[in-house]
Amino acid sequence: MRFAVADDVLLARKAVEKLILEWDRDSTVCCSCDNGDEVLKVLEDQKVDVLVTDIRMPGLNGIALSEAVRQRFPSVDVVLVSGYATFDYARAALHNGVRDYLLKPLKREDLFHTLDAIKKARAEEKRQEDLLREVQKRAGSFLLLRYLSGEERPEDVLPREMTGLKNGCFFAAQIMVKGVKFEELSIRLRDLSFSRDLIFEDILHSGAGVIVSCGEERAVAVYDKKIRALGTLAEQERKEGHPAAVGVSMLLTGPDSIREAYSQARRACCLRLQDPERGLYRFDTDRGKELLSKEDLHLIRNHLNAKRVKEAKEFCLKKLIQPDMTTVLQLEQSYQALLGICFTMDMEAIYRPLWDFDDMNGLLDYICSMACCSGETDRTVNEGDIIDEIQAFLEDNYYCEISLNELAATKYFMNPNYLSRLFKARTGMGFSKYLLGLRMKKAEELLENGDMNINEVALMVGYTSPSYFIQNFKKYFGRTPGTQRNKPELR
Repeated sequence: MRFAVADDVLLARKAVEKLILEWDRDSTVCCSCDNGDEVLKVLEDQKVDVLVTDIRMPGLNGIALSEAVRQRFPSVDVVLVSGYATFDYARAALHNGVRDYLLKPLKREDLFHTLDAIKKARAEEKRQEDLLREVQKRAGSFLLLRYLSGEERPEDVLPREMTGLKNGCFFAAQIMVKGVKFEELSIRLRDLSFSRDLIFEDILHSGAGVIVSCGEERAVAVYDKKIRALGTLAEQERKEGHPAAVGVSMLLTGPDSIREAYSQARRACCLRLQDPERGLYRFDTDRGKELLSKEDLHLIRNHLNAKRVKEAKEFCLKKLIQPDMTTVLQLEQSYQALLGICFTMDMEAIYRPLWDFDDMNGLLDYICSMACCSGETDRTVNEGDIIDEIQAFLEDNYYCEISLNELAATKYFMNPNYLSRLFKARTGMGFSKYLLGLRMKKAEELLENGDMNINEVALMVGYTSPSYFIQNFKKYFGRTPGTQRNKPELR
């Protein structure tokens, strides 16, 4: 930490400076003054964390100095030192928000105790700031994802960083790399000249999304250059043993196309099922020839009706794994057709997005298991797994704006009313009530800890309005957040 020391007695200043360096050799005394006016001049030009000042000095005394520091430099902690143990001095010090009031002769253990408390408090403040930034970052990513998924208007959600995309050309990329954290992936993207592009974490799906502005004049050239860089990234990850898939949209223009670009990129990643070694996959509008004819589907159904699963899979692989790269639309069409043979199941209950599967064998195993199962047992297990997954997601993201309709539409592709019934049957309560309970319990824990004020607690559990948080807390617990903090025995 950086210190300033003020005392009109030179020997007293030297003694304080010696104690500070004894307390922490890494600390710096960047200012040693004999009056308050000089201290204020130094604070204008230098960063200081702690001011240790005598009260009685010529000109601006310690009390007046602490008041000036509180108003002009609120981040500076002030420690007053005085030879007078008077109530008036102490009261004035407290009024000015000083950290401590120490008496002369200054004792080593008293100063060390005060400095330890300041260091601990500053570390906690930094931790809270870092936590708040992380919450804000994740909340921003979630809002952006809501827009890209069609849940919000662009003027309500689009961050300032994306305003340049509204009139220019751009494309989107969805990057899926197993075994690599998002933070590491972001660093690698920056190394590949993506430093000025908008990068956000997709918290509902695995991977990261990148939206790249190309500029109108050299759009095609920039597009080709960026795609080559993404192809290099995918190749490097594969060499390091990390399965990688990079889906890239077409080159688009206009704000209404941002959602479409993101959708194309995510859908393009599904082509890894057909050719996992390629790594880079582009979206195009070519529908191509159907990979599975009506006769093919009839044969597959007959195999499955007769429990000839191996024969059904081998036939599907022969038809779906073509020598030439298939298109996204061809693969999606084939998947929908295969789902149609699952005649014993509710389509809403069994649908999984293509990007949920790691390879073609996994997709076909799923299709065959759904088509061949009968009764409600397997279905119940599958539905239970979905609800368990939603509960785990809520535990990690309770502070975000989440709706069951959104999860049903963007993650599970199920009818929201059907998913709502499943959730209530499994948990005994509706989705909104369950999420509210999570938020209130987290708020209760934070309030009992006592490190944050009520406004901070409200933000941490997903409320931008403290008054609305207090209203919900009182309705849920029958008491106010202030009562919870002051009287924990009332729980």
